[in-house]
Amino acid sequence: MTSKVDAIHESEYGIKPQIIVSAPLRIHLMGEHSCFFGDKTLSLAVNVPVYMAVSLRNDTNLAFYYNKTNERKKLNLVTTTKFRKEDRLANLFKAVIYAYQDCGFEFSGFDVTVYSEIPPQVGFGVRNAMIVCAANAIRKLFKPHFPVSKMVSVIERACTVYLSVPFSLPDVYTALFSKKRYCILTDSSTKEYELLPFNFPGFSVLLTDCKVPNVSIWNEESFHTEKNKQALASLKKTKMGKIVYDDSIAEMNEAFEGMSEEQRRKLIFIIREFQNMNDAIDALENGALSQFVRSVNRSQDSLRELLNISCPEIDWIAKRVQEMNTNVYGECFSCARITGNGIGHSMFAILKDDDIETYMQKLVDYEKIFSFHPVTYTVGSADGALIL
Repeated sequence: MTSKVDAIHESEYGIKPQIIVSAPLRIHLMGEHSCFFGDKTLSLAVNVPVYMAVSLRNDTNLAFYYNKTNERKKLNLVTTTKFRKEDRLANLFKAVIYAYQDCGFEFSGFDVTVYSEIPPQVGFGVRNAMIVCAANAIRKLFKPHFPVSKMVSVIERACTVYLSVPFSLPDVYTALFSKKRYCILTDSSTKEYELLPFNFPGFSVLLTDCKVPNVSIWNEESFHTEKNKQALASLKKTKMGKIVYDDSIAEMNEAFEGMSEEQRRKLIFIIREFQNMNDAIDALENGALSQFVRSVNRSQDSLRELLNISCPEIDWIAKRVQEMNTNVYGECFSCARITGNGIGHSMFAILKDDDIETYMQKLVDYEKIFSFHPVTYTVGSADGALIL
C-alpha cells in the first residue's frame, strides 16, 4: 500500500513524498460514553488504516488531496489561519499545524495526500486517524525527538481550540499505542492505558455501515455536567481494593434526587457500563470468550434501553448475530454493538469465521426489510501509528 500512496502523491504533485505515515481506524468495544466521568474505555485498533504522504513546499501554501472523495484543496497558511467550513478535511491538517506553531514550530508549506478505504462519515475514527497522521508526520519531519506525550497535547489543542470539537483520549491512545492481537484500555481519570489480549482464533471482527441516516436526537455534551459527575462520584466506593459503584436503589435515589427520569436513565447507563467493562476486562484477561461477548451484548442492550441511541435497524442485526452461535447451555459466542457518536449508523460484530457467510445473508434480508444497502468490512486487530 505504501507504494500506491507514494505513486498517488507523485502523480498529484510531481514529487515523491518525504514521509508516509499511517494510523489505524478503531472501534470502541465499550465505555466511550463514560470518559467524561473518569471511567475506562475499551477500544480496538483495526487494520484498515489511514495513510498520509507529505512533502514540503518552498512557499506558504497547503495543497491537500483525499483519494476517497477526490477532494482537493489549495490554500495559503498565512492568510487562511482560521477554520473555514469550505476547507473541509484540510482543516484537520491546518489544526495540527497551528497547534504545533503554539509550541514554537516554524513551517513553510505542505503537499499532503490522504488515502483511506473507509470514508470519514462512517464513524470508525477516520478523522481522528487523519489528525494523528498529521501530528506524527510533522513531528518526524521537524522535531523527531519531540515527546509523544507533548504530541498528544498538540492533538488535544488542535481539536478543542482550532476545530472546536471534543477531544477523545481513547481515540488518540488507540491510534498511537495499540498492538496487534491486543485491545487498549484507556483510563480517563489517570490518563494511562494498558493493553489486554484480544486473540480469539477462528473468530473475526466485522464492521458494518448500516447506511441508516445518522440523526442525533440528543446532545451528549449536555449530559456532561459537574452535577452529573458529582452524583456518580458519590456512588463510587472501594470494595476489596477495587472501585465499584453502589447501585442499590436507596443510594441511587439519594444521589439522583431532583433529576428527571431521562437523566436518571443516562446515569444508570454509566453505572451499568462500568459493570459491563469490569466483566469484559476479566474475560479478556482469562481468555473467556463467552463472558466477553455477553458483556458486549449487555452494553448494546443498555445503549438501546437507557441511552436510547441505538435504532431498530441495528437492533435487528444485533439480535440476528446473538442468535447465530448459542449452545445448548444458553452460552452465546457472538456479539454486536453500535459504534460511533450520537445515533450511530455503524456497528461491529464478533463472530465465528464459519458464520460470516450466514451474517452476510442476514444483511441481504436486512436490505429487503429496511431498504438500506449496508457495507461490511472484515478486519483484524492492528498496531498503532507507524512511520513507513
